[in-house]
Amino acid sequence: MKNLLGIIFLFIITFKSFALEQTYFKGSEYERPKRELSFIVTEDGFYPKRQFVYLGEKVRFFVTSTTNKSSCLIIKGKDFFLEAKKGSMSEKEAFFNRAGEYDIYCPTQKYGAKITVLEHPKDKRERIKRDIASRESKKIKVWRPRDE
Repeated sequence: MKNLLGIIFLFIITFKSFALEQTYFKGSEYERPKRELSFIVTEDGFYPKRQFVYLGEKVRFFVTSTTNKSSCLIIKGKDFFLEAKKGSMSEKEAFFNRAGEYDIYCPTQKYGAKITVLEHPKDKRERIKRDIASRESKKIKVWRPRDE
């Protein structure tokens, strides 16, 4: 009897793990990667002070406030504005197609934050392909002085 219960228990565990594998590993692939960033506006400024994204990602921003004072989130150099209200969350999407550092600010606040846009390491490796210097290549041109 114990042997039969053990076999049934083993069958149930195996079946559940198989069902998990069928649904868990089915991910979604996007043409452009997506990232979500959230900011909280406080009396002391923006939290967090720094965030980063990779070049070419579509970024969804969420912002809320902890104060009753009117505030916002503006990204310098982009046409981007989000209103920050206490008790509610605002959201908007942006796309970063140039690497660098972008300032986040609000005219009613004296503090700000920064977003750093980095080139993805895979893209950088692809862009900077290096060859071995000792390998002979057809591209090498030897300089010779002209006879005058």
